Amino acid sequence: MATVSVEQVVTESFAYVRRGWRAAPGAMGAAVIVAAAGQAFGQPGPEMSLWLFAQVAAATLATGALYRSILQQAHPGDPRLRLGPAGLQWGKAEWWVLAANLAVGFLMGLVACAFALVWGIGLNALSASHEIDPSLLLHASAGDPAAFSRIMAGPGGILTLAVFLPGVALIIYLWARLILAPILAVDTGRLDLGRAWKLTRGASLALVVALIIIFLGQLLAVLSGGLLGALAASGGADLAGAGLAGASAGAAIATALSLPMTAGAAACVYRRDKTYSGTYSGPWAANEF
Repeated sequence: MATVSVEQVVTESFAYVRRGWRAAPGAMGAAVIVAAAGQAFGQPGPEMSLWLFAQVAAATLATGALYRSILQQAHPGDPRLRLGPAGLQWGKAEWWVLAANLAVGFLMGLVACAFALVWGIGLNALSASHEIDPSLLLHASAGDPAAFSRIMAGPGGILTLAVFLPGVALIIYLWARLILAPILAVDTGRLDLGRAWKLTRGASLALVVALIIIFLGQLLAVLSGGLLGALAASGGADLAGAGLAGASAGAAIATALSLPMTAGAAACVYRRDKTYSGTYSGPWAANEF
C-alpha cells in the first residue's frame, strides 16, 4: 500500500473546508448553528443532555453529507450516495457514520478509563505513602480546586504527566488509525474496524499530524471566542452574556473547520489505494475524489 505524506494529508484537509461547505452548505450550517446554540443554552442538567444529543445528530448529518459528496465521484449515480437539498438528508450513510463514530469513541473511552484508573491508583498510593497529604486528596475528591492545585504542584503533578501524556498520545494514535471507519462504513455498508486500521498503514504519522493541527485549530477557535467575550465585557457588555457569546462563536468556528478538515484528511488517505473498490459497483481505480 502506497505511503502518503504529511504535506498531502494536511493540504487536502485544509482544501476540503471550501469544498465541503460548497457540497453541503445546509448540513454544515445546521451543525454550526447547533454547536453554537449548545454552548449558549446547554446548561448543566437534563437540558445539556438534549443539546449534546442534538450536536451529535447535527455533526453526524454533516459528516454523512461530506462523505456522500466524496464517494459520489467514485460511484457516480449510486442512489445510496445521493445528496439531499444542500446536503440535508438522513439515510443509511448517516446511520453508518454514527455507528462507526460510536464504536471508535467507545474504544477510545475504554483507553481513557484505563489510564484514569491507573492515575487514581497512583494518587492513592502516593497518599498511602504520605507523599501526598491524605486530607488534600479528600478535599480534591470533594471538588476543592485549591486542594487539587496543591496536589498537582507536587508529586501528583509528576504522576499526572507520567500517566496522561502517554494516554493522550495513545488515544490520538487510535483515532488516527481508525479515522477511516466512518467513510469505509458508508462506502461498504458495514462496520469494519479491522479494515479501517489496515487502510491507514503508512499514513499514521500524516494523520496524527493532521489531527493535532485540527485539534489546535479548534482550541484556537475556542480561545479566540473567549477573548472576544472578554473584550466585549471590558467594553461594558454584560459579563455572563459576553462570555456565552464568545463561547458560542468559538464553538461555531471550531465546528465549521473541524468537520470538513477531518473528512478531507480521511478522504486523502482512503483514496490512495486505487485497487480498493468496496462493495459498490464502479471501477474505483478509474476515479479520483
